[in-house]
Amino acid sequence: MNTGLIAARYAEALSDYARLLGQEEEVYASSVTLLAKLKEIGASGSSDNLESDNLQEVLSAAVAGCCQAMQRFLQIVIRNGRASYLLFILSTFGRRYRWEHGIAKAHITTADEKWQPVLKQRVEEFLYANGWSNVDFRLDTDTSLMGGYVLQLRDQRVDASLATQLRKVSNELTDKNHRL
Repeated sequence: MNTGLIAARYAEALSDYARLLGQEEEVYASSVTLLAKLKEIGASGSSDNLESDNLQEVLSAAVAGCCQAMQRFLQIVIRNGRASYLLFILSTFGRRYRWEHGIAKAHITTADEKWQPVLKQRVEEFLYANGWSNVDFRLDTDTSLMGGYVLQLRDQRVDASLATQLRKVSNELTDKNHRL
């Protein structure tokens, strides 16, 4: 069966279950924590990492601090032999939750930290004006950008860095030079 289809079905089931219990926020927080822990311990989503004999040990380490609803859901996932899809299920659930609750996910990378508050404020204003009720920001600094910023907003990327602009100019000059 298709990995995306399995993940979507289980994510929908988790969403419905959390809504039924009135614990959507707790389940979302647990899913974010669990997803981060699974990535940290190297669970790549392959069957080697999540279907092995030490599955209970891996998940028990990752589940610490999760709400009861998430723990029950994980038991069902394991019992049904779908543990290898857990990263995909949690990622799909997170996207679904953010979409349903109007939460935009943004990642801003700048060459210098001093521009981050200005960019964050402008992105917030833009998103609020376009109907998003909340913004989940991640701010990073990368000196290799040389200047400017890279904004990843949901599935769109705006690369306004000096390094990219210089690379484009270099590629254009190289292409023109090859044509001569």
